[in-house]
Amino acid sequence: MRYMQIASELQIYVDQRYMQIASELQIYVDQRYMQIASELQIYVDQRYMQIASELQIYVDQRYMQIASELQIYVDQRYMQIASELQIYVDQRYMQIASELQIYVDQRYMQIASELQIYVDQRYMQIASELQIYADQRYMQIHVASELQIYVDHINELFNIL
Repeated sequence: MRYMQIASELQIYVDQRYMQIASELQIYVDQRYMQIASELQIYVDQRYMQIASELQIYVDQRYMQIASELQIYVDQRYMQIASELQIYVDQRYMQIASELQIYVDQRYMQIASELQIYVDQRYMQIASELQIYADQRYMQIHVASELQIYVDHINELFNIL
């Protein structure tokens, strides 16, 4: 019976010690868990900040690269448009100059033709007036010549008488 009593007391002691150790172990595990969780949170926060910083640096570099490429594209497009516009202006200038030259040539020919017509008409008018004058002069000379012949005949008659 004493054996049973000792065994019962030993069992009670073992159970209490087990509960005490289990309780202390639980407290230790909980504290270690909290410590590890806290350290892990610190690590996660630090890693997050590091990744965020690296990502920001990458974003800034990518932004600068895209902005640079876009500026180069804009500059090239500006030069292309300016070149195309210059070509268009040059072609339009040549077209206008050609059309103006054609107009000037046509106007010159029209004025020259009108001037030639005027000169021809004036020439004909002067020639006609000159012909009329020549005819009148011829008539005056012819009349004077006949009058001279008549006067000469009268003089001869007077001389004969």
